[in-house]
Amino acid sequence: MVFDLYPGSTSDKKIVQHCKILEQMETGDLILADKGFLLKDILPPGVNLNIPPFLVTSQFTPEQVYRTETIARARIHVERAIRRMKCYKILDFIPYSLQSHASCVVQVIGALTNLQPPLIREVAQAYSSSTDNE
Repeated sequence: MVFDLYPGSTSDKKIVQHCKILEQMETGDLILADKGFLLKDILPPGVNLNIPPFLVTSQFTPEQVYRTETIARARIHVERAIRRMKCYKILDFIPYSLQSHASCVVQVIGALTNLQPPLIREVAQAYSSSTDNE
């Protein structure tokens, strides 16, 4: 999903509330976020927020290390998807004459990015083998 753009001064919480993405969430869904993404109080029942643990003592416990590594492995795919979108040069500078259409431009780029081959190897292999059988 790609939603409208918001000014940089808009809080994450306000964006999440305004775009109504939480209404699309179902029991068992998981939101990956960075530290400081304060949404726990507005999550629908059964939806979990997974953020890296905060370092309170001098080092993480083994469980916290495992959790941080697990989140990092998942987040790398998010970063790769964002990198794919940034390859579209129009995002380097949107002319003033197109600023009223900026949300539409980003949504189209998001759709084009979603049409590219999967980022995750296992998904790509499953996709490839399913199209080979047709």
